[in-house]
Amino acid sequence: MKDRPRRLAVCLHDRAIAHIEDRPGLPVTYSDEVLDALRGRPVLSCSLPVSNRRVSGRNFFDGVLPEGQFRAALAARANVAANDTYGLLAAFGRDIAGALVVDDVARVGSVGSHGSISLSDDDLEREVAELPSRPLGVHDDSELSIAGLQNKMLLVETAHGWARPTGGAPSTHILKVDSQVHPGVVRAEAEAMALARLVGLTSVEADVVTLAGVECIVVERFDRTVDESGDVRRIHQEDICQALGYPPTQKYELPGRGRPGRGGGPEFADVAMLLDRHAANPAAELDQLARVATFTALIGNADAHGKNLSLLHAETGRVTLAPLYDTVPTNRFPKLKSDAAMTIGGAVDLEHVTRLSLRTEAKHWNVDPDRMVSVSEDLAEALLAEAPLVLSEESALRSLVEQRAHSFLTSKESH
Repeated sequence: MKDRPRRLAVCLHDRAIAHIEDRPGLPVTYSDEVLDALRGRPVLSCSLPVSNRRVSGRNFFDGVLPEGQFRAALAARANVAANDTYGLLAAFGRDIAGALVVDDVARVGSVGSHGSISLSDDDLEREVAELPSRPLGVHDDSELSIAGLQNKMLLVETAHGWARPTGGAPSTHILKVDSQVHPGVVRAEAEAMALARLVGLTSVEADVVTLAGVECIVVERFDRTVDESGDVRRIHQEDICQALGYPPTQKYELPGRGRPGRGGGPEFADVAMLLDRHAANPAAELDQLARVATFTALIGNADAHGKNLSLLHAETGRVTLAPLYDTVPTNRFPKLKSDAAMTIGGAVDLEHVTRLSLRTEAKHWNVDPDRMVSVSEDLAEALLAEAPLVLSEESALRSLVEQRAHSFLTSKESH
């Protein structure tokens, strides 16, 4: 890439809080201002607490970049190697997940060139049709990245319709194209998200639209807010792999057929540990995590791995669970994964998660088993009540949820 900077600034809410160097491991150095005010706090990441010691940021920053062929395509566009995390950040780090902006140190504080270009209906159709040859919908004026393995692009919702962000402008929505191998996945995700909203596990809106002859899901970003004047504000977040210092390839707890990496990734108990250590109200957050685990089992989401669960960061250095996203009932699709990405009480098959499983899991979280079972039962009962409100009688997800919720509520709590 041209004019490769020696250092990149890591900015949070327009303030440089750290910089990373073009060296192996991407060493992170915090600013004096942050060191004085927030030493020991997880301002950037739970895995990178504020310290005057240089630490490797490689795994954290790998977590904001796409994986597989999409990462390779971005690298080719930037004329860098696919494993050159620093080079990719230099080219595409100005709009990434959360509130961070990674930019050339020399550009920090200068007037940016970011903005957006309006997309007509025909333009949007064309962008979607060209995604296979132009992953993430990246143009020469794009400076953006999003993690994951799916075919997707970033959009900005404006008063005049959809637009694509330029020059690192913050996006507001993610558009994902339905799978050719597993058709119907995006519609199933939209149904699961509707259920999650009704039972208080997410605030994210998701709509299914047809573009370029294929169904797509357009998902509101939970790490963005839009004020009354239309200005977009970023919200800092990190996924669980980043929070634990794991590389993206280590996102699954267990190894399995067709899964990248070796397993050994995050467990629900690890998430509980993070919340207990860093949340302002650990008890409330652990209750919410119990609901998330139960919901994951009851909708049959075997892909709820360490990159599909995140934490929101407050400026005080405290965290909360992020709203659910990328929650897909994979058990509805015979050729998709069936084993849990994160096991629950030792149960690998989500169909076999019982109240006893939750009681066992509670011991690993160091929480009251009676409390955890009660919270999980309330969630199962809420799903039974709410599913008919958003899912038709013909919905395969509704049938699955009702069957599993009934089984869960009548399951044994002891041997």
